[in-house]
Amino acid sequence: MFKEDKACVDNLLKPVKRILTQENSINKESTDKRMQLWNEVRENYNKYIDGDCGKFLKDMDNVFHSQFNAALLVLAITFEENGEIFESAHIFSDKEIEVYKKIAKYNVFDIYTPSDIRKKLEVNDNEVLLLLSDYYFVMEKWVNSTLNDSSMNLWVRFYLKKKWGDYRRTIDDAIRQDLDRWMHLISKYHEQQLNDARIKIAEVESAAEQSKGEITRKTEKFEVERKEHEESVRKYQEEKQIFEDQKDDLARVKVTLGMKEKEIHDQQKEFQKKEQELNEKVTEIERIRQKWNKVQESSSRFVSLGDVKQYEMNFIGRSELKIGALGKQIIIIGKTFKVEKITEDKESHSDILTSRIKCQLTETEIRNLPENRYLTIKLIEKKLLGTRQRYTFRALFLSRPSIYAEFGFDTEPLTVNDINPVLVDACNEAKSIGEPIFLCIASPTGFVPDIHTFMDSDDFHKNFLSKYLSVCFLDLETAKTIINPADEVGKSFLPYCEMELDREKMEKVRRVLYRAIDDQFQIENFAEYNKALLCCKEAGLLNDVYAKSAFYQYGDEKGMKVRPIKGVGLVMMR
Repeated sequence: MFKEDKACVDNLLKPVKRILTQENSINKESTDKRMQLWNEVRENYNKYIDGDCGKFLKDMDNVFHSQFNAALLVLAITFEENGEIFESAHIFSDKEIEVYKKIAKYNVFDIYTPSDIRKKLEVNDNEVLLLLSDYYFVMEKWVNSTLNDSSMNLWVRFYLKKKWGDYRRTIDDAIRQDLDRWMHLISKYHEQQLNDARIKIAEVESAAEQSKGEITRKTEKFEVERKEHEESVRKYQEEKQIFEDQKDDLARVKVTLGMKEKEIHDQQKEFQKKEQELNEKVTEIERIRQKWNKVQESSSRFVSLGDVKQYEMNFIGRSELKIGALGKQIIIIGKTFKVEKITEDKESHSDILTSRIKCQLTETEIRNLPENRYLTIKLIEKKLLGTRQRYTFRALFLSRPSIYAEFGFDTEPLTVNDINPVLVDACNEAKSIGEPIFLCIASPTGFVPDIHTFMDSDDFHKNFLSKYLSVCFLDLETAKTIINPADEVGKSFLPYCEMELDREKMEKVRRVLYRAIDDQFQIENFAEYNKALLCCKEAGLLNDVYAKSAFYQYGDEKGMKVRPIKGVGLVMMR
């Protein structure tokens, strides 16, 4: 039996319909908006694959799969055409992108009726004639053979085959009436295009021949000038020897030599300047090489420029959805509070940052730099009488933008030195406004073990505890949180910091990933994350967040270290 929830699917397809409806203009949306649409479509697609909307008959199921994939393909093309770095979009082949673009050239037939096409032919409309000429003499055979290529994405082929079929029906309906007349017109136009092409080729060949002749003439002229120059040099050498031999003309020789010495001195200065520039470049390359060596030897994380920007947007957006709505009510230590005010700001400014570093960043790289954005939410106790208590909730994304600007990635967890300035500023602010602050600090590269000691050491006197400040640390890659278990305020705010992972889905991913890691360890003394992730994808579990969290969890349980290796990715060592 098939249990179909059409309303559920329609809701999941909302962003898909928007993208496919705006496919010719979606690239005008901002990069952040298109990244948001991409993540929304991927999430909805995962829900559909996981059966959140039930099970559909094959025909409907094929249509839904093809629409999800087509929407992702349209967005992937916009990132490519705009020169934007978005690694998640590199899931489509060049051939899939090429066939989509070629078929999309015929989208004018989405609005033309067969009657419109015949009217265009009546007036010899060049655009329509060009498309129909290409359709009958090139595209029809090419599209059929291409869409039968099994190496292409099945659902992309399904979507494009239907799209191409719609265009064919429109064209065939238009041409069928008075077929001989229209085919004669199209054939004549095609022949004219071929003749024009032959003429252009002949013109290009003629121009090339002329250019060749011009190059030959210039080469001959250069050869004459070269010989004249060599002769001049030879004469100069003879004259110089004469000047050296003639004692009575020594003064003139000294003047000439003095001028030559000045030229040599100037050349030496220029050489020294270039040598210094070269040494600086060599030093910079060596520094970057040492950084890469450090990544391979000791680091436990690897977060790229594009990934850190997604982490930041997702964290701020998720925090705002959880607690950031005016008038929303939450419970803190048994008391009811409501949201009074919401503000958003950032600590890092890319224009100032990029002016301090040596490497030249592109505009796209600058827009991908993290800004350490934070969300500040003012809470006030909800009661009629007496003094009402206040809290400030702050969700802060904390990273090292200068490292991403300089290297394009970061590999080190945040240290106590990175955290202390934030805590000092928050404590001073809490004292000045006279109300406690709860600080949720989220890191894309996690935290060093000292942070655990700082928060939940077995020696209670070492733990951080303050009446002005409560702190929660959130590791965005592993979804782990760190708080002081003795801090009641911190425990009350903890649900608003934790990442909401579907327990059932997490358990499915964990079982598949653990089995894949165990299989690798039976062969080697290490396990690669990308290979384990491939097993999850083959099982239809496509969410990278769940998989990466489970990978780190396996390492913690077995006491194994996880390190990034250049060209391989995350690796777990025995």
